[in-house]
Amino acid sequence: MPAGKELGVSSMIWSPLGEGLLNGKIGRNKTAPENTRQGAGWPEPWVQDQERLYQVIDALEEVAANHNASVPQIAYAWVRDRPNVGPIVIAARNEEQLKENIASFDIQLTKEEQGKIEAVARPVPIYPLWHRAMSAPEMGSPSEITYLNGYRKSMGIDE
Repeated sequence: MPAGKELGVSSMIWSPLGEGLLNGKIGRNKTAPENTRQGAGWPEPWVQDQERLYQVIDALEEVAANHNASVPQIAYAWVRDRPNVGPIVIAARNEEQLKENIASFDIQLTKEEQGKIEAVARPVPIYPLWHRAMSAPEMGSPSEITYLNGYRKSMGIDE
């Protein structure tokens, strides 16, 4: 993503609701309904860290409550505002979902709300990124610095 930004190439986001994981019907204390991919035994996507998924859902639910919005609407709004995002491919099972998803583009998240979601959704830093974040984040390119600073927060270096 950072290289794309510097080269003027954006990313088209496909499946921003994680193949139904962020549809608002799944959560820490919720079982997916049978008429959904996840409730019907769909094996994808593979979830490496179930607790992290629940932390993301918890954050989305909290922000959704602040906006009187749905979890999918907040997920779409958050993805839309990420660095270097171009078009977002949205999906809907019916007209009602389509209208709800399109309405997400009117939602404006605060920096604090974006940060709350980012903090739990940020991927774990892998080498060499954790090393660069620890040793010389200022040496990153302008677009990389955003990511390296985020990794520093994940690593507990910066609060």
